[in-house]
Amino acid sequence: MNQADSIAPAKTGIVLIATGKPYYINAAYNLALSLKCHSIETPIHLITDRVFDFLLDTQKFWFDSVKRISDLNPFQAKTQLYALSPFDRTLFLDVDMIWNPARSILECLDQLKNIPFTIANRGPITREWDWGNADEFKNHCKSSIVYNLSSEFIYFERSDQVKELFKHASEFYVTNSIISRRLGSYQPDEPSLSYALAKTGIVPHLIPFYPSFWVSNHQNTFVSDKEIQDKYWSVSMGGAQIDERIVKLYSRYAAIAGAALGVQPLPYMQKRLLVKERATT
Repeated sequence: MNQADSIAPAKTGIVLIATGKPYYINAAYNLALSLKCHSIETPIHLITDRVFDFLLDTQKFWFDSVKRISDLNPFQAKTQLYALSPFDRTLFLDVDMIWNPARSILECLDQLKNIPFTIANRGPITREWDWGNADEFKNHCKSSIVYNLSSEFIYFERSDQVKELFKHASEFYVTNSIISRRLGSYQPDEPSLSYALAKTGIVPHLIPFYPSFWVSNHQNTFVSDKEIQDKYWSVSMGGAQIDERIVKLYSRYAAIAGAALGVQPLPYMQKRLLVKERATT
């Protein structure tokens, strides 16, 4: 596998972003293992910075190509995935998740084939919206239906329409003045992608679409480990607080991947302990 700052030639692959804190590159390593244990051939392209150097060479091995960036924050980078991805078909995953050992990444990619663009989402934005005033945002988008997105899972195929979508997203991220909430010190990316969907008329292929289990989406409902295994492609560790049961599930999934590949995954640590600016979000 090539560790140079290079572009992978494959037509279909996975893109990960790990910048800023060692927490993210450690998580990217575990996620890479959980993907590679299903398909060693599916390339993983890592967008990173100095934190890549925290990994051992034997850990860097699991990334097929690496692109170092210094001028984009990780949320802004998501709005520029079209330019950053080397693939014709791209699956982007947030690194703070683990792939389900019972669900093949190849099966997932096969199901998504010929879908121009899709993204995890909770359906249309209602009056309750995490990032600001919903009515103000809809007016800005000039659309009565705007989607409440969750960008830990994004799939797209190259086309002029999808290129235009990312153009709108990257421009909104830089120029808008209506999104005031921050994650740590950064503007979130989801409003920019919601805006871009509205401007291009593209809609997610499923509404809502929950490819990853995230405990915050089920605050009033218990979901068993068996149901998670049967229903979801991955398990998200996003947010500052993660239930101990989900931490154990993550660790079990990582251990299964490590055993399959003959390597040792890294132990999970709570984000709030390692990324101080994300201690409450």
